Amino acid sequence: MKDTKLVGLLKSLSPEEFKDFEKFVASPYFSKGRDLVPFFRILKQFYPGFSDESLTQEFVFSGLFPGKKFDKVRSSNLIKTLSSQLFIMSKDFLIQIELNQDENKKRYFLLNQLRKKKLYQEFERTYKSLPEDESDPSKGTVGDFIAKYFIELAFRDYSLDRDDFENSYEANLKTAEYTLLAGLINTFKHQDEINIARGYNLPVRENLLKALLGNADADGIIKYLRDSKHPMLEYIEVYYQIYRMNIEPQDKSRYYLVRKMLQERAGLFGQIENYTLWNILLSYCNISNLPVEEHFYIFDHILENGIYRKSDSEDFHIVLFRNIVLVASSLNKIEWLRKFLDKYSGEIHPDHRTDMRQYTYAMLNFSEGDFGEALALIQKIRFELFLYKPDMRVLQLKIFYKLEYYEQLHSITDSTLHFLRYNKELREEFKDSVKNLIKYIKELVKIKTGTPSKSDSEFLRKKIKEEAFLGQRQWLLDELKLLGEKPQGRGETSR
Repeated sequence: MKDTKLVGLLKSLSPEEFKDFEKFVASPYFSKGRDLVPFFRILKQFYPGFSDESLTQEFVFSGLFPGKKFDKVRSSNLIKTLSSQLFIMSKDFLIQIELNQDENKKRYFLLNQLRKKKLYQEFERTYKSLPEDESDPSKGTVGDFIAKYFIELAFRDYSLDRDDFENSYEANLKTAEYTLLAGLINTFKHQDEINIARGYNLPVRENLLKALLGNADADGIIKYLRDSKHPMLEYIEVYYQIYRMNIEPQDKSRYYLVRKMLQERAGLFGQIENYTLWNILLSYCNISNLPVEEHFYIFDHILENGIYRKSDSEDFHIVLFRNIVLVASSLNKIEWLRKFLDKYSGEIHPDHRTDMRQYTYAMLNFSEGDFGEALALIQKIRFELFLYKPDMRVLQLKIFYKLEYYEQLHSITDSTLHFLRYNKELREEFKDSVKNLIKYIKELVKIKTGTPSKSDSEFLRKKIKEEAFLGQRQWLLDELKLLGEKPQGRGETSR
């Protein structure tokens, strides 16, 4: 029974949710069929891991029917039936969890029921008392405007019931505006989604959003809203500028305009949308090769303003954490990175927490010149996420170079190029940045070991600065500078 769908779902429940589910199962209102409480209480003994070897159909049957003999067919079918019924009930419980967390849907359902029951005075009181929750984390999201659509939809139907055509017209107009606003937001954000898809080498199909963007007069829409001083202009303008930023990536001024707008209009949005919008800026930084300092500026801002997660209940996203570590390390912000690790590593999902801490300490040790300890740490890491495999390789390349382990450097160079050649998940620009890093490390080794080369230091410096896609650019420049400051000999070829 340990590997059933039911056990998998029960394991996913938090301790508080598990307690609530027990009440849910015992409720006569929700439990309309067979009494599943005895069955649940037997399973309850095995929470949270459900890994005990005694969790078998035979054990459950003996708990339900003490003294009765277990029949492999009939008894097994009965346990399967109970499991199936409790699984269905557990899915209903998940719906209840979501409903309890969604105040907007509850408001709409209440208004709609009050209208249907013709409790018009109570409807009016409830509608007029709806809160404008400034602290709502979903404020300014597409979901927020869809929620407003449903509230106005309920008011429109109420107005029609009362033959109040003036208010029904205004409510109908608002419903259309909210849905259009939600659609425009998604449409203007579409180019960012395309950029992300291309970053993961995903196909981008023809779609309705592209058709709308290709044929609508976006500039004219913004001008009309500006001229009419429409209250939705402040929202739409942000996404419009994001759209322009992404279709004109060469115009960096658009990026700085969007950044300024997000800082000035932060109050329009809750935590969820502020998180999303600043991550769009990060995507742009990546595709446009903005200086690494700009990445750090964004990281510092989202951490300081508490918008590094979509909600306080979510984990610190492992990819974002990794990017912050890489950027801070490249800028040699050692103390900042130590404080960051101490403060935020506990918010990483437990499955990734240990590996991420090891990786960060490896980066710190490398930055402080303890290359042997950095190498020992990364050899303990067992990251399964594909993005970390090239990260490990890049760090090893740098460590072997610094330690003058040239045989190992040659070996990992070959294996990394092979890895990049056959990997379909990484975008080509990222592959090129690693390939170019390898190319220039080879040139540094030639200078370091006195091997004849067609490139002198000044020519190499110029090429590194001008390379379009290059990982560890500043590190390469720093290493080249070090080579110019001391006499070179031949390093050891192996260890």
